[in-house]
Parts: sequence; structure tokens; C-alpha cells
Amino acid sequence: MDLFGGIIRRIKAFNMPPSMYIVEFILTYVLIRNMNLFYYLEINGWSREWVQSTFLMTIVIITTILTIRAMIGIPSSDRYSWRTTVRTLIILIPMTVFYYVFEFGYFFIDPWVLLLIMSVSIGIMFLPSVRRYHIPPMRKVPPIKEWVKFIFIRPQETEYEYRFVYSEKK
Repeated sequence: MDLFGGIIRRIKAFNMPPSMYIVEFILTYVLIRNMNLFYYLEINGWSREWVQSTFLMTIVIITTILTIRAMIGIPSSDRYSWRTTVRTLIILIPMTVFYYVFEFGYFFIDPWVLLLIMSVSIGIMFLPSVRRYHIPPMRKVPPIKEWVKFIFIRPQETEYEYRFVYSEKK
């Protein structure tokens, strides 16, 4: 049984830039941390108020869903999956600070190191090879300024739409 050979073949099939595997590993860690926070809240949540426990549980569930969406979208070469991944990393930074300030759960890695790693992951997503991977073939790579705008604003793209113009002839 060639388990590792199969994994390596799948990795080569995606043709992802190697730096994106680092981002995927970080998101995997965040997902494991969220599962631990969920477990922590389930065990120790009854010692908190009901409203506070519900609020914390909601935050953990939302960040878990965002992380899973980002992890699923990383191998696709769609620009919108790139945007989802970067948005998720941006949202996870204040959530990590929130978890640390309110002493919610425990961390395997120091939270400040985790914040640094997430910031580096955002930087990895802006590398030229990663940006090139997330645009259609035969199209120039937009400058970083356009990618930053793309995170927050969905551009109106007309070059991929077909427009039919009807004229009435009498």
C-alpha cells in the first residue's frame, strides 16, 4: 500500500505553489484550535453566564466555518477562493487576540507567535507565484493594489460577460 506516494501524487496534481501548503498547514492548526476551544467551552462553559457562553460558542462556530471554507478553496485556482482565504486570515487575527484577552481556552503556540504566523500567511498569499496561480491563463497579474482592493470590494467585471444588443429595424 503506497500511502505516501498517493499523497505526493495528489499534491503534484494540484500544481499549487509550495508556499500555499504553509498557509494550509496554518489553517489546519487553526481548525484544531477551534475544535479544542469548542471542547473547552463545552466542558467549562457552564461556569460562565449563558449569554457569554452562547456568544463564545457562536464565534467559535463562525471561525470554524470560515476556516473550513478557506481550506477547501485553497487548491482551486479561483480568485474568489484566494479572497476567502485572505479574508479568513484577516478575521482570525482579531479573534486570536479576543481569545487571548478573555482567557478563552488554551493555546499550543503562544498567541503572539500565532499572530505573527497568520500575518506571514497573509504575506504568502500576496507572493507573485500565489497571485499568478489564482488568475485565469493568458491574463496579466494585476498589481498588489488591485488585489488589496479585491479583498474588500468585488469588482464589476464586464470583460467576461457577453452583451447582446438588439436593434429594432423598421
